[in-house]
Amino acid sequence: MIYTAAFFSYAQSNDHINNTEPICLKVVKASPPNEDLPSALEKQNLKNCDSKSSYYGDRLPIDYKKARLCAFFQYEQKVEKIFSGANILMQIYTNGDGVVQNIDFAENLACQQKDSVAPAEFSGRLAHLENIKKGLSKERFDICDDITSGYMQGACVSRDKEFSAHKQDDHFEKNVLATFTKEQKNSFEKLRKASNDFIAARSQNEIDLSGSGRAAFKAEEEDIQKRDFLQSVQALEQGKANRYTAIQNKQAYQELDKVYQKIIENKENTLSGTVTKEQIKITQQEWLKYRDAWVEFAKIRYPGIPSYSIAAWFTKKRIHMLKAFRSSTGTQ
Repeated sequence: MIYTAAFFSYAQSNDHINNTEPICLKVVKASPPNEDLPSALEKQNLKNCDSKSSYYGDRLPIDYKKARLCAFFQYEQKVEKIFSGANILMQIYTNGDGVVQNIDFAENLACQQKDSVAPAEFSGRLAHLENIKKGLSKERFDICDDITSGYMQGACVSRDKEFSAHKQDDHFEKNVLATFTKEQKNSFEKLRKASNDFIAARSQNEIDLSGSGRAAFKAEEEDIQKRDFLQSVQALEQGKANRYTAIQNKQAYQELDKVYQKIIENKENTLSGTVTKEQIKITQQEWLKYRDAWVEFAKIRYPGIPSYSIAAWFTKKRIHMLKAFRSSTGTQ
């Protein structure tokens, strides 16, 4: 699901409940049957459980019973994660996932969050649950359906991007990495670490993180860079990577240095929103390690491709990133 401005307009236009108190009072005693709760013995094995992965099938088979038992344990232990405990239970009992549908209990869980979520989100979610109870809505319920805040937008975007990234990683592990030699795998792991360090620096330092949607913006950039990383490997594997000459590599490096220096020499320290020159310096250092890790990996896995071609390819990608800051500072 993509959480756009249009989506928020839709979510906020749903019929909300102006007075939620009568509904909350009506369901205050709603509860699940005792047989749905984890036993004392089961609780002993739930300390580090993950209801999110079991419920959504993220790198694990979907197991609603396992998700339910874990979510009850998290709820009891007051685990404060968005996709755990009460919220997973809310989805399970609304959708009837492995249990008898119990929307009164789901509403009870929603009412318990009245003071911890945005007012519009709370009333919208309660109205949504009421519509499902009345048979006016047949779609599966998800905690992200009624979000109105930038904070929850970020959480929901992050969840979906995380699931997508895991699927891509699993496909890569099975279809590409499995063909690597031990030496190639060792080199690739160094590259992957450098990639993760660069992506973390890029998404934290070079994205405007002002405003309530900052978590979503950060997640979007992480996803862009992770996809570019895997697509770059796939292009090399398929022999479709861009090729460059030694002269083009030299020209690319000169252009990168020119763009970078103009940013650093700018009189203003803050370049775009929350992004500062110091943050770009930090990210640039991580990018240099990332580029060098690509060159070293390519020597082992793709010996027929000159190092200068690999270096030029990734230098050009970095130039594109930095030019956005050059434009924002008014320099050309």
